[in-house]
Amino acid sequence: MATVHGWAERVRYETERHLYRYRANPREFESSEGYFRMLMMAVVLYEDFAVRYNPERMSTPGSLDANDHFFADSRDVFLHGLFGREGVQGPKSKVQSPRSIVQSLKSKVQSPDSPSSLALGTCSSMPVLYIAIGRRLGYPLKLVTTKSHLFIRWESAVERFNLEATGKGMNRYDDEHFKQWPYPVTEEEIQTDGYLKSLTPVEELALFLSLRGHCLKEAGRMSEAMASYAEAVRLAPGSRPYHLLLAAVQQPRTQPGGGAGVPPAVGLPPAYAQATPLLRPPPTADSALSGAPPDPNPLLKIRQQ
Repeated sequence: MATVHGWAERVRYETERHLYRYRANPREFESSEGYFRMLMMAVVLYEDFAVRYNPERMSTPGSLDANDHFFADSRDVFLHGLFGREGVQGPKSKVQSPRSIVQSLKSKVQSPDSPSSLALGTCSSMPVLYIAIGRRLGYPLKLVTTKSHLFIRWESAVERFNLEATGKGMNRYDDEHFKQWPYPVTEEEIQTDGYLKSLTPVEELALFLSLRGHCLKEAGRMSEAMASYAEAVRLAPGSRPYHLLLAAVQQPRTQPGGGAGVPPAVGLPPAYAQATPLLRPPPTADSALSGAPPDPNPLLKIRQQ
C-alpha cells in the first residue's frame, strides 16, 4: 500500500507541474481535464516507474490456448506483480527536462528495456493499478469488464468516458468500441454477464476473488478455489459467470477446463473463459478490430517542448 501511495504522490506532483499545458490548450486534450489527468498518469507510470505489459503474455485471438496456464503465475494477475519483480526501481531522483526525456525515449527505442528492469503486468492488473492510484487522487474511476478484458471508466457528474491503458499510452473510447474489441459481445452477453457495467466495490471484490480462484485452480488447490468462487457468488449472486465457475469445480471434470456439462467458455467474462482466457492481452495490430486506432504514446504529446 505504501508503494501505491508513493506512486500516487508522484503522479499528483507531475500532474500539477504540467497542468498549465492543459489550461493553455484544452483542445489538444479533447477539452477534458479528466482525460489530461489520466494521460499524465500514463506518462508517469510508463516513464518514471517503467510499467509495461508483460511481453510473455502478449498474444492474438487465434493463438489463444485453453491450456496456456495464464493463471499459473499470480504476478500476471494481481498488483504484486507490478511491484515485486526483480529490478523494479523507484522514480528518477533527478527531475528531467522535457527535451531530455524525449532524448531518453529515442535511446530506449534503439535499446529496448530489459524485462528485469520493468514493472510488468497485464490487462488484469494494469487497469487496477491506474484505478488504485486515481482514487487516491480523488478521480472518479470505475473498473469495467468486457469479454476477455478489463478497462477503466472515468465517471463523474459532468463527463463519462472509457480508457484503454495497457499499451504505451492511453486512448479514450465510447462503449461501442468495447462491444467489438478485443472480442465482439452480444447484447444478451452484456445483460447476462455484466459486460460494460461500472462495477461497485462489492462487485470488484467478487471479480478479484474469482481471479484468485482461477490461480488456485491452476495450482491444483481445488478446495480453496471452490471457496473463492463460492464467496464471489455470495457477493454477486446475480452474476451468472460466478455460478458457472463454482459449478465447474464442484463437479468431476469431464473435459479440459470445465466441470461435467459446463462448456469451457460459455458465458464466462474476462479471465473466466477457459477456451478464451479472461484478461488476456489485447490483440496485436494485425488481429485487432479493423479501423480501431492503436493506443498512442502520450509521452511525446505531454512532455516534449
